[in-house]
Amino acid sequence: MDARKENTFSMQRSVVSFNLTVPETIKALMPDYVTLLDELENKNSQIGTLNGLQSSSNKGFHADKIDTKAELIELTLDVVAACRALALKQKNNVLLAKMDQMQKSKLDRARDSTTADYCEEVHNIAFNIQPDIQPYGVTVTTLAELSAKLTLFREELSKPRNKIVSRKQINREIGELFLECAEILENLDALVNTVARRQPAFKNEYYDNRKIIDYHGKKLSLRGFVYDINGLPIENVEVTALNAKLSTLTTAKGYFEFKSLPAGLDSFTFNKVLFQTVNQAIGIVKNERIDINITMANASSQQESA
Repeated sequence: MDARKENTFSMQRSVVSFNLTVPETIKALMPDYVTLLDELENKNSQIGTLNGLQSSSNKGFHADKIDTKAELIELTLDVVAACRALALKQKNNVLLAKMDQMQKSKLDRARDSTTADYCEEVHNIAFNIQPDIQPYGVTVTTLAELSAKLTLFREELSKPRNKIVSRKQINREIGELFLECAEILENLDALVNTVARRQPAFKNEYYDNRKIIDYHGKKLSLRGFVYDINGLPIENVEVTALNAKLSTLTTAKGYFEFKSLPAGLDSFTFNKVLFQTVNQAIGIVKNERIDINITMANASSQQESA
């Protein structure tokens, strides 16, 4: 997916995650709200699966091709050595000149299709003189193995192009799913607006999650909200990732985020004057976003309990 779709997909997953915190009493106020969220979650799952297939790719094919090319060159050079020995014995300068051209460095550096052509040329020459080079270890079986490896290599060369066609189809399917998600979200927006005046906190938090955030190429590792014990957002809380040595302040809505945190366990502190400090250990996972909500008690409540 491109960056725009990645950002939209992140928003869609955020809306689904937010739904887990919505009280059943509020959900009951909106007909079809739960059904629409289930549909959105299902679409997200399909997008995630297709995106995984889309991203899986040419690395495996490229590795296979490199291995096959190396094996093909090794078999070809065995045949070249036998042909060259025969050419020296027979004083066949034409054959000798042809075999001297087939150097390993040349076969390694050539374009893949050119390497295949060179190896096929060696195979065809050897096939015509096979009885003469058999004493040098090149049997009918040897040439059959070389031919099979050459066929496999040419097949490997065609796979990336086939993959491009497959990726185009996956892109079309992902695009259609995003259009379906947009329709679901439009219906959800309409339902949320029907309870906006009765449930303003719910409406605000829904639209906070509904925003599409441009991460400018950086992956959002951790985000969340900080509230007081009454569920009200706390502004200007200093949130610090101790291991990553990064800090940020919460917004007026209590929101904070960290991008591109290193994977592993990190300790986070939440500090603000007149509130009890909160320490939280969080495991950061590469290429995954973690959502958390933090509640901070008044410092006075700690003194009273003491």
